[in-house]
Amino acid sequence: MKLIAILAAVNTLLVSEAVIANNHQHQQSFDGTLRIGKQYSYIFYFGEQSGDTVVYFFQTNSAVGRKIRSVCRNNRYCSATGSLQIQNSHQIPKGIPESTSGTYRVTSVSATSSRSQTSNRR
Repeated sequence: MKLIAILAAVNTLLVSEAVIANNHQHQQSFDGTLRIGKQYSYIFYFGEQSGDTVVYFFQTNSAVGRKIRSVCRNNRYCSATGSLQIQNSHQIPKGIPESTSGTYRVTSVSATSSRSQTSNRR
């Protein structure tokens, strides 16, 4: 009986850690080309050497969206630091492009910046 109780406790811990990992948010810097959409916008990163793509998306009219759009312009390079949440493919809003290396929902932004010239990133 003790062995069954111990196994049940270990199983509960492992399942809890998996749920926490799936909902894990972390502070990170990210950059790419800003694409402004009606409901959702995104920053698209294209690794010129690797060919990898990463998408960071947010609701256009959310606090995050307003903060990013106050500094960055559509189809221009944008960089930011904020909290990101890894998204499963079934949670990605319609209109957000597929990526090869990761798709993240931006949940908060602490800093943003842009370059004045057009970036040659896609």
